[in-house]
Amino acid sequence: MEYADEKIMKLLNKEQNDNGIDPGRGSVSKGYVKTTREIIRFSERELLNKKIKVHLPSVFEEMPNDLAALKYPSERRPNLILMSESTTINMAFNHTSTEIKEKDTSAFKDLMMEFIKKTNPSAEWFADGVKVVNGKSVGFFEVLLPAMDTSIYNFMFCVELEGKALMCTFNCTEEEMGDWQSIAEEIMNSFQIINEGATKNERNHHL
Repeated sequence: MEYADEKIMKLLNKEQNDNGIDPGRGSVSKGYVKTTREIIRFSERELLNKKIKVHLPSVFEEMPNDLAALKYPSERRPNLILMSESTTINMAFNHTSTEIKEKDTSAFKDLMMEFIKKTNPSAEWFADGVKVVNGKSVGFFEVLLPAMDTSIYNFMFCVELEGKALMCTFNCTEEEMGDWQSIAEEIMNSFQIINEGATKNERNHHL
């Protein structure tokens, strides 16, 4: 038996096909986004031992270890990788050991960009900047990186979490970029740290 929400999404997809509904309507925070291909249902997810929450496609599942080993070198593998059913759309979270303060967010973002520019000189760059998201300073940038069979679009953002850098990376193929570029930014805008005040107090207590 189908779940009720799955039936609703199928009906919405049929409505889009039958009535020519324009893509781009809806939003991540509303719980659905219409692309040129489908209607994608979103839900708020608590991740990294409930340290953060963010709106992501409901169908995203954790990437199996064998596939993660192929896609990400072991020394740089993120703590958590979520993927679409097709495996071509991924969202990764890596709580690094790099100590930073919130005021260092912009400098850390610039360092990441410089590293990519040195290692991928043919990369195509889009927007970058720093903004406040739910009270937290977030550095971000967009880049298209060449791969073996296609280029990969990356929307990366970084934030201070418990005194260390958290790197969050959305990626998809260049062919899917048109549908997902604006959605990736919406995902960042939904990002929130859970119990930020309590975390800071606990950290100060141990100083």
